[in-house]
Amino acid sequence: MKTQMRILMLVLVSISITALTNAQVITYGGGRVSDRQIRTLLTRISTESATFRNEVMSTANRTVLNANREDRIDGPLMEAALAQPSGITSDGTNLYVADSEISSIRSVSLNPKGNVSTVVGVALFEFGDVDGQGETVRLQHPLGVEHYNGVLYVADTYNHKIKAIGPQLKTSVTFLGTGKPGLRDGEAPQFYEPAGLSIADGKMYIADTNNHVIRVADLHSKQVTTLQLTGLTDGAVGTVADIWPNLEEIHVQEHAVRAGQSRLTLDVEIPAPYKLNPGSPLEYRVDVPTSAQQPNKRATIKDGKFPLQIPLALTPGRTEIRASVSFVYCRDGDEGVCIIKSVRWTIPVKATNDGKDELRIPYSLIPFQLENQDRPL
Repeated sequence: MKTQMRILMLVLVSISITALTNAQVITYGGGRVSDRQIRTLLTRISTESATFRNEVMSTANRTVLNANREDRIDGPLMEAALAQPSGITSDGTNLYVADSEISSIRSVSLNPKGNVSTVVGVALFEFGDVDGQGETVRLQHPLGVEHYNGVLYVADTYNHKIKAIGPQLKTSVTFLGTGKPGLRDGEAPQFYEPAGLSIADGKMYIADTNNHVIRVADLHSKQVTTLQLTGLTDGAVGTVADIWPNLEEIHVQEHAVRAGQSRLTLDVEIPAPYKLNPGSPLEYRVDVPTSAQQPNKRATIKDGKFPLQIPLALTPGRTEIRASVSFVYCRDGDEGVCIIKSVRWTIPVKATNDGKDELRIPYSLIPFQLENQDRPL
């Protein structure tokens, strides 16, 4: 029961709006914004909500439903199957999941003896753009879903629409969008593959993915505008390069390192049954204020692995190295959930002619699931 209560508490958090509110530099004025500003905002939203999303899906995958095969199977929690769950929301009694691959909205009871059922949608390869009720309804790869005042608002992504779905009567109607991709505000708005949704103060915030903007819809008038961002910095400070999801800061003692050419080795140990995800890039950045090497460069390694060796070029004297790394690790097996993790080390160093050729920094990962298994509700 505690697990189900924990999930309920988590899903009631509004992901995107929390990120928007916490940023504190964002104001809404209506109008277009630059690609740089949108990329920065979306990365902030992704960063601040990554831990929440991972915790919800990790907990749900372990304890709420079986979810170890791709299919539309309704029934008891541990016998049901989803195809590609994406957006998730709750009315306090059920979870509602945008099951993208089967273009459906699924209902998952929070009662451990409850069931999974399909609100609208049919099966794999059954998609379209049809309003109606029950099995006559067709969506196309919905990604976002948000419960508000008894209605499920759904980002019907490949139909470029926002749908309003009644979970009790299993009805679906077009709420916003013409069905044609575009960027148009007003009473007849157009979207281009809308994805994430969040609602606050009578307004719906829509991540309009292929337009690279955030749209704002008034739920009463259905007037749509485009979010304008102000107060963001275009320079090095506050850029995407500074954002490290799920960041852990570590300060270590001073090390003696050879002046001139040496190397930094980040020796990250991931305990079994967890492993580094080979399909995700490994990113790192090293800042050395008095070094000959260029600072503020974020590097990406495809199929990276640990230990990670990074060349250093240090001038004699004392300085401070800031080394950051971001990676994705997964639990081995079909039930595995992948978690993004970032670590930043602050390392005081003394560069001398007789210092060590290698600065080795060991780190033993505590997997996310183990970090949180004893956390109180």
